[in-house]
Amino acid sequence: MGLRFGTVKAATRKAAKKTMRVLRDGNQVARWAVAASIVGLVSLMSSVHAQQPAVTPQTRFVAAVLAHVERLTGRQPLNCGIHLLTRVGRGLTNNFDGLVPAPETALRRSLACGVKAAAARTPFFTFRERQEYLTLLAEGLIGGRDGAIQQFQYDSAPIDGGEARFSVASCDGPSVTLDDVRRDYKFRCKER
Repeated sequence: MGLRFGTVKAATRKAAKKTMRVLRDGNQVARWAVAASIVGLVSLMSSVHAQQPAVTPQTRFVAAVLAHVERLTGRQPLNCGIHLLTRVGRGLTNNFDGLVPAPETALRRSLACGVKAAAARTPFFTFRERQEYLTLLAEGLIGGRDGAIQQFQYDSAPIDGGEARFSVASCDGPSVTLDDVRRDYKFRCKER
């Protein structure tokens, strides 16, 4: 028995309404977890039936970063790019083998978006995920309605075993540069 397009369309509409209700009524982390699922980190639909968004370690990580970002930028800042590590092949161990960082061109596009948003005094964010030992870090740029750009870092599991940390510093002359030690590209601010 075949499925009619109207059935699929109705299921999609139902899932969208449920998602919007969670976004409107849910707490901050739940809103970002659902928002993360909408931007493609997890699937809202499985087959034809509407499902609750899956909460994975990656969506929890993104949700935690975005909750901190939103406290500084206000609600719904412009997303200039979320650059997550991409798994290529199978790693040799259970840690971060086989993870590839975002390419330079993607970070440059995000930087251009952020600089343009800051000039227009539109709140924005962009960040890249990176690994250090067995922890995930987010490093990126945010801007508020004042037009100032700030650089931030989020450490999901500090090596000292403490709580997750979110730090912010002002950022003059942001750019994208090659990290000579890690051999990947990162956002950088001019030295003072």
